[in-house]
This record gives sequence, C-alpha cells and structure tokens, in this order.
Amino acid sequence: NEWRLSHPPWKGHLDRYQLRLLSRHLVTSLKSSPTILDQHKISFGIQELLKLLNESGSSNYGRAEDGAKKERADESTNSSMSQWLREKLEEADVLNVVEPFWTTNYKQADTAAAKSPPFFLKSNSYYAWLSSFSRFLISRSISNKNSIWRSFFYACRSAIRSNAGISAAEFLFPLLILDAVCFGNSHDETIVVRELVSSLSFDTVGSE
Repeated sequence: NEWRLSHPPWKGHLDRYQLRLLSRHLVTSLKSSPTILDQHKISFGIQELLKLLNESGSSNYGRAEDGAKKERADESTNSSMSQWLREKLEEADVLNVVEPFWTTNYKQADTAAAKSPPFFLKSNSYYAWLSSFSRFLISRSISNKNSIWRSFFYACRSAIRSNAGISAAEFLFPLLILDAVCFGNSHDETIVVRELVSSLSFDTVGSE
C-alpha cells in the first residue's frame, strides 16, 4: 500500500513499523477477537510492542535536537510511559485502547516448537499456511544474531497464532521474507523460495 511504498524496510526505521503494526493492526485484531484466548494472544503482542517502542525512543521521528533526544531516552528508563510514545499513540487515536496494556503482565509459554516446512502442502487454509510459515520464519529470525528485526518479530509471535491476528501476520510477512533472505543463510533462502514457488503455483503435489 501507499504507506509501505513510502517506508521501505531498507530505508525506514524499525519503530515506525512497530507503531504501524500496533495502531493499525493489533488494536483492530483485539476488538475483533472472538475468544478470550485470542484476546490474550493479541494483548501479549500489544504489551510487548509498547515496551519495545518505549525503549527505542523517538529519535527516528523527525529531526529532534540532541537535548530532546536525551530527555526522551531518560523518560524511557522510567516505569511510566514516555511522553513521546504517549503523543504518538494519541496521534494514532489508540492511546485509550492500548494504555492499559502498559501495566499488564501477560506471559507467553513457548512450549511447542515451530513446525518444519513444507507448509503449503500441509495446510488446509490460507490462515494455517500463513500462520505456520510466519511462525517458522520468526523462530529462524530469533536465533539469528544478524537480524535487526528479531525483537520485533519475537514480540508478535503470539499474535500471529490467532485467527484475529491474520492482518498482523500479513503485515509482518513481507518483512519476515526479507529478513530470512537478507540475514539468514542459504538454507533459509532455499526454504523461502521453495515455499513461495509452491504457493504461487498452487502446487499441491510438491516440486523437486
């Protein structure tokens, strides 16, 4: 869409993507969650993204003076939400929705390992394919120290496992592909190419 075209990942700042996902996708997903479990998965993502955004500061937004940057950085070390983050959330008209998650303590127990590819051949729906493939890519990114996106992806690992979080998964998916190709190894690239070719060709048999 227009926002993506004006904020390519190789030029954009990470916190802009975090804020976009939070304000445009997770808030909507939270409101449309059909079950308490779905709500908890989305809530965990909101909670974790608020932490990341508060830590990152607002130095990537505009051309702030050094003094202002230092003040914002100092705010980020306090227990209260920093003023710059509060302002950004107000601008996005989501502060009233997400502010309660600043003090929540949701936990995500990562007890089950991500499934292995292929995914398209094993999935019975678009959501199942997107969720399982995205979860695998997140697991690869988390273990890759070269990835600059891994903390962002890690915060979203629960949301993409909810049917209500499908828009969040769709937002993250191009970034996950780019992350695997740019920061992963040749094995990651091979898996991505095979999976995408299989899905784009609607290959239900599989290719060599």
